[in-house]
Amino acid sequence: MLPTSTPSILQHNLRRETLPTSTPSMLQNHQQPESSPKRPSIWQRRVPSAPAVQAVDSKSGLALMWFRTDLRTHDNPALLAAARHPELVSLYTWAPEPEGEAAPGGAAQIWLNEALSALSRSLESLGSNLVLRRAHDPAQEVANICQDWGVQTVYFCRRYEPWLAKADKILTETLMRQGVRVESFPGYLLYEPDLVQMDAKGSKGHWGTLMPFLSSCRKLGEPRRPLPRPTSLPPSPPSSVGGSLQLVDLDLTAHGQGALTDRGTSILQAWPGFDEETALAEMRTFVGGSRLRNYEEQRGRADLPENPNSKLSAYLRWGQLSPQDIYWEVKKTGLSEEVVQTFERRLFWRDLAYFQLNAFPEMREKPIRTHYAKMAWSQDGQMLSKWQQGQTGYPLVDATMRELWSTGWSQQNMRMLAASFLTEFCNIDWVQGARWYEDNLVDADIAVNSMMWQNAGRSGIDQLNFVISPDNGQSQDPSGDYVRRWVPELTDLPDKFLHRPWEAPPEVLSAAGLQLGSNYPERCIENLSEARAACTAATLEMRRLVADTQWNDKDGYDIIVLPDGHVSKVFTRKDLRLTKDGKPAPATRSISADSDRGGSRRWGNAGRRGQKDQAGGTTKLPRHALPEGTSQPGCSAKEQLWTMLKQGGSANAIDLDSDSEV
Repeated sequence: MLPTSTPSILQHNLRRETLPTSTPSMLQNHQQPESSPKRPSIWQRRVPSAPAVQAVDSKSGLALMWFRTDLRTHDNPALLAAARHPELVSLYTWAPEPEGEAAPGGAAQIWLNEALSALSRSLESLGSNLVLRRAHDPAQEVANICQDWGVQTVYFCRRYEPWLAKADKILTETLMRQGVRVESFPGYLLYEPDLVQMDAKGSKGHWGTLMPFLSSCRKLGEPRRPLPRPTSLPPSPPSSVGGSLQLVDLDLTAHGQGALTDRGTSILQAWPGFDEETALAEMRTFVGGSRLRNYEEQRGRADLPENPNSKLSAYLRWGQLSPQDIYWEVKKTGLSEEVVQTFERRLFWRDLAYFQLNAFPEMREKPIRTHYAKMAWSQDGQMLSKWQQGQTGYPLVDATMRELWSTGWSQQNMRMLAASFLTEFCNIDWVQGARWYEDNLVDADIAVNSMMWQNAGRSGIDQLNFVISPDNGQSQDPSGDYVRRWVPELTDLPDKFLHRPWEAPPEVLSAAGLQLGSNYPERCIENLSEARAACTAATLEMRRLVADTQWNDKDGYDIIVLPDGHVSKVFTRKDLRLTKDGKPAPATRSISADSDRGGSRRWGNAGRRGQKDQAGGTTKLPRHALPEGTSQPGCSAKEQLWTMLKQGGSANAIDLDSDSEV
């Protein structure tokens, strides 16, 4: 055993007592934020694996392990540290009120309910018990427990939503004033947002996009290796006996639009399990089998008997898997970079979403391109309702929306298709779509969901340069099995008309038992080209309002403010670029691709694959130049989404296989 004066290896590499505050908004403060204090990066060298981590000094007194989004016993650095005490209380607090609309939605609560039950069983197998509490103020609840039960040290894994990180910082200060020690650990991401350094001046218009972010992460070294599961846990003190609610008393699924008993049943039946053992088994099956090897070619297919995607996103969201688990499991295969690159980068997309959220804390509802708040979105509530219910009359759209409702999940390119339909054809605000997916995804993640919906709504850092046609299933559903599975009304329709039933002759519809407008809806949009043109016109009208301002550069690119006060032009779709006098801008080379992606129809104009945007660069924005009333900063440019998402993109969730989840 190491002497008490020797720093613990685990402490040195993982612990940080003072939690980071959220990145200040430049547009809110009108001044450059103070730089974060320099501290050793936990990623600069590889963390020793299990045996070395356990060779640490023991702790004294009662420890409290506060579970949040780390519902596992393996690879949990906070739990390993807490296990060194002679007594341990394991706590979970359900407190949706402080998070408001950002609290877990109905589908996520169904998952959470099962995950907590599984965690309780895992802890019991190790000799501990899970204490459940319902709280309106979780910080006060933890403080009260510490005082009532004599807790000496509180352990938890860090959260990275700015408002939650701020709450953790306040709690840490409160507990330390009470004489309670607080130790927090990373465990939710590969790289913590405040450790990733991106140079705005050298970004050339690509600040906050995937490839520069990936490069910055690589400079920090490889992620640490997964930590072991404790062989046993200390017993709980007698004072904690009877101090827990029953799981049913938390009243999970009582909140949100998806809180329906029959829906809960369908979601539960859609998944093999909700415990960390199932998560690890599913990960190993995917990585060790043919799906990872065929991922690049097949990930866009929604019609295969076995989904080609990993479907690990919910396990990541609730911490039943760590990203380190997946990263190193993939490395163990020895497969070439060419084979695993796209799948592996999904983990970095996830980290990037939290990097963006820390830079722009209001990105859940406010556009990063702040002037896009002036966009005149459609207020057609009936159209929105048809989209939500899978009753648009477009079979591919209806299939993915029904799958979402029934299972709490859909794969990457189908989420993107639904997002594209809502924002590019219905001209409905991306915020409406983001909220619906937040409430109906079991893996709903505020950071990833917001990042990808922003991009789909044209206001994000990576403005999407394509629109997916909702009536062409060549890429996603060539066999038609996906539509037939989720839209059974069309089961007997011939393949030729399956994705476009309005083109079927009356006798074909009759033979299939189909009557449009009766047992399957008529199209909610009859002319896609006209709808698309109207949406583009509305976007151009919004951009004309700022064409002659600092938010539009001479080549027609949007300008945003970076967190350090610099301004940068960001990728702007060619058909949306305007000169200073509001006229269409001359064509310039584009950074995204123009090649057709697996049958997805290209509605916008794009450059050819591999061409770089020549409009990069940043300048410092004088404080006095910031517009009055602006409260949201911006980020950076459109990068190489095409090389990453060859088969249909993703807009919102992170399914490990979607770049995020819509």
